Amino acid sequence: PTTRVLRRISRFSRLTDEAKAAFEKATDGLVVVEYVPVALLSTQVVAGTSYRILCEATVVYPGAESHYAVMTVYEGLDGSANILSVTDSLAS
Repeated sequence: PTTRVLRRISRFSRLTDEAKAAFEKATDGLVVVEYVPVALLSTQVVAGTSYRILCEATVVYPGAESHYAVMTVYEGLDGSANILSVTDSLAS
């Protein structure tokens, strides 16, 4: 029998409740940089869901300036969420 993989990629601009919940789970406990989600850039569904989220990032120290970063968050079928990558405009 042939196994069929369902794959869906979609692009949005509004942050969905699901993406926000996955973002909050994945970033819980981060202390060096504060990330604030700004927009949902894309969603990919395979075995779980990957979200690419545009964030405003601020290093946590007095007088730090904000910059933008793109964070990829993966939420598994079990509800766990992890940060897969962060592309930072300061590092580019």
